[in-house]
Amino acid sequence: MAAIIAVQMILSFAFSYQAGELFSKVAVSALFYWSVLRLVRRRTERSK
Repeated sequence: MAAIIAVQMILSFAFSYQAGELFSKVAVSALFYWSVLRLVRRRTERSK
C-alpha cells in the first residue's frame, strides 16, 4: 500500500494529479480483487 502511495506521488509530480489518482484507483482495485480471488482459492483448496 505504501508503494502505491509513493508511485501516486511521483506520477502526480511528474505528470498531473489526475494521472496519480487514476493509477492509485486502478492499483487499489486490482489489489482488492487479487486478495478476494486468493481467499476464494484457498477456501476451495481446503474443502477438497
